Amino acid sequence: MWSLIGLYIVYYLVLPLGLIFLVWKMWQKKKTLQGISDFGSRKKSFPEIKKRKGEMERLQVFLIIFILLFIPVSNFVSFQIQERSIEYDSRPVGGLGSIEYRQLRRKLGPSYDIDAIISEMDTYLFSLEKPEYELEEGSVSEDLISAFDEEGYTIEEGWYITEEREVWWITSDLRKRFRIEEAEDKFDIYEKPSPTRDWFINDIRQHVDLERLASFPGRLGVYYLEKRDFGDFMVVSYDYFSPLPVTRNFVFLIHEDRAFFYEENTIVYPSNPSNIDPF
Repeated sequence: MWSLIGLYIVYYLVLPLGLIFLVWKMWQKKKTLQGISDFGSRKKSFPEIKKRKGEMERLQVFLIIFILLFIPVSNFVSFQIQERSIEYDSRPVGGLGSIEYRQLRRKLGPSYDIDAIISEMDTYLFSLEKPEYELEEGSVSEDLISAFDEEGYTIEEGWYITEEREVWWITSDLRKRFRIEEAEDKFDIYEKPSPTRDWFINDIRQHVDLERLASFPGRLGVYYLEKRDFGDFMVVSYDYFSPLPVTRNFVFLIHEDRAFFYEENTIVYPSNPSNIDPF
């Protein structure tokens, strides 16, 4: 709690007021120099002007250093506020204030290695040449079983193939195991992960172009939240590394085995970075 308050003080007071103070001091020095030049004799004002110019040059150097540090420091502080505020949430308790609980169940990143995050979200396994295999509902063919075995994946006895909305599934009595999508000349095989590992990459891709998002320098984070009063949510967050912190986040409502797009937000300094939380 106190660490979050400290981050807010740095974010909203120390950084902006430090910049304003330096700009004000430079403006003050400039007005002083102008006044000495206008009203002092050349002989008397020259040493004073030289002294003031030296002070102004030092202020300029300090201002440049401050601005160069401002970019990474403001980004870092903003990122820390997001991380701390999204991990925990508070819930009102009748007449007793509120209690804090951990709403973050799992996460990927945040990381500047965007490809690694996307790869971990994606469930693509391998592809098969389309002319060599035929798909039909019912028992899995021996050819398909052998193809999976060669790739290191086992299709057990009793598993079967079904079709739903032009997507083929290899499934057991307990749950769906593999998804098969038809491309022009091949079958793309995907794993159907358990609910505790599913990042709903296909639902997310319908609304978020992850590769285009990552074409600008920044870091990607994916958060699975369990909010007691609202259900389960997934937040895809991209923090741009920029002079002023900018974050885009995409919120998805999780219902059963689907992720439904809920809202998109853009947070720009000095907006509150904890707005990454959907509620």
